[in-house]
Formats: sequence, C-alpha cells, structure tokens
Amino acid sequence: MKDIIMPGLWIGLLSIVFIILFFLILRELFCWYWKINKRVHLQEETNLMLEEILKELKTINISPQIPFEKKLESKNKVKVLYETEELNFPEE
Repeated sequence: MKDIIMPGLWIGLLSIVFIILFFLILRELFCWYWKINKRVHLQEETNLMLEEILKELKTINISPQIPFEKKLESKNKVKVLYETEELNFPEE
C-alpha cells in the first residue's frame, strides 16, 4: 500500500512545483511583453513628482483645487466643478 501512495504523492508535489514555476515564468514574460513593470515604475515616479508639487504648493500657501461632483437636474449627468479659494501670494 505504501508503495502505491508514495509515487503518486511525489508526482503530485512535482506537478504543483512545476505549475508554480511555469506560472511565474509566464507572468514575467507577459509583464515584459506588455511593459507592465515599466508602467508601474513610471506611475510611481509620477506619484513622487505630484507629492513634491503638492508640498511646494503648500509652502507658498496655494491650496490645490478640489473637484466635487454636482448632478445636473435636467439630464442626470455629472458635471465636475472645482472649488476655488482666494490665493494669497507672499509679497515681495
């Protein structure tokens, strides 16, 4: 009985390991082909740049425009409006 179970167990384990390795290799291939890794890297750089811009805006006392949505009553469409605040520039 033990001789029957052990080969089946090893075949099952090796099959699972092979499937996982095959999946990881295909994943890297697809990510390379569609440039997903590059897109993620560029998006992270963009986020860092936007954070720096926001910090700069805060230091010169300019608050960014904050979008809010307002439903139009006539056609149930959504229009994006922007809140505006008075800009206080430092005097030179």
